[in-house]
Amino acid sequence: MEERTEKADAATRMLEMIWPGPLAAQAIYAAARLGLADILADGPHSAEDIASTAKADAPSVRRLLRALATLEIFHQEDDGRFSQTPRSETLRSGTQVFTWAIMLGSPFVWRPWGQLYDGVVTGRCAFDEVFAMPFDEYMAVHPDEAEAYNAAMNTNASMALSPVVAAYDFSKFETIVDVGGGRGALLAGILEVNPGARGVLFDLPGVVADPEKLQVTRLGARCAVEGGNFFEYVPAGDALVLKSIIHGLSDEQAVRILYNCHEALNPGGRLILVETVLQPIQEPNPQKALMDLMMFTLTTGHERTAEQFEVLLREARFELLQIIPTERGNSVIDAAPQ
Repeated sequence: MEERTEKADAATRMLEMIWPGPLAAQAIYAAARLGLADILADGPHSAEDIASTAKADAPSVRRLLRALATLEIFHQEDDGRFSQTPRSETLRSGTQVFTWAIMLGSPFVWRPWGQLYDGVVTGRCAFDEVFAMPFDEYMAVHPDEAEAYNAAMNTNASMALSPVVAAYDFSKFETIVDVGGGRGALLAGILEVNPGARGVLFDLPGVVADPEKLQVTRLGARCAVEGGNFFEYVPAGDALVLKSIIHGLSDEQAVRILYNCHEALNPGGRLILVETVLQPIQEPNPQKALMDLMMFTLTTGHERTAEQFEVLLREARFELLQIIPTERGNSVIDAAPQ
């Protein structure tokens, strides 16, 4: 009897993962794209009014809202109108949840993820198979998708800021270069905590082209902005920071960038990677393992163990000095040129 109950509980937990997970993710994405949380910010509205504002089909909007209400995302009033809940408040435009809902539900993530089985069978990157081009090339010619991706990465950098600053002392550096730093949320925060330092935000020209979208713009002359390709070169600095860059790259690509960093570091400088570090055996952290699968579907990269990072660093003529775990689950990897 006990064994039967245990099997039934296991089946229930599995069904909870299978249902409604994928369907709910797409429903949340649709709500975010339609701006439903913003529409309901001033109080309850009928499905017809919401659909009119969202420029969508009213019966379909009602069905979407009713489904989300069962997840406590929006609430249906006794008179049939819909209103906000604490969960739907997090879907207001510009919030951290909103940016991730948009990115993770977008076709450039969702379609390759749907080809995970084929990728596991063939060992090939699902993104390349679906779109017939690598991730970075796709983003270069799809500005709307690139906007969704860059907004989510900026949110990710903002969330990592406090744990990274708490884990590592940047005060000893005069010039800090954020390599592949996106919109500069991490670098801006580091510089604000270390007023004696200046910074360089370095990313692809298209990413850093609009000063109004960059977090470092408020720092004025303390932070320069440079567009370029880190596969070709990296600006010189006393500290080169790369957050969530290496995990999206193959070993060969990673060594190429790390070698460029080696050439760019000023004497006595440090390379600082902010990355997920896997344990050599299984650990109870689904986020790390699922992120590794996401890297598999979107790129040629993967999450790595400490030993794997040490090998990459050694090939690029770096010595691994220390790995400092942060409160958020990723780690600060501190390395110096050999």
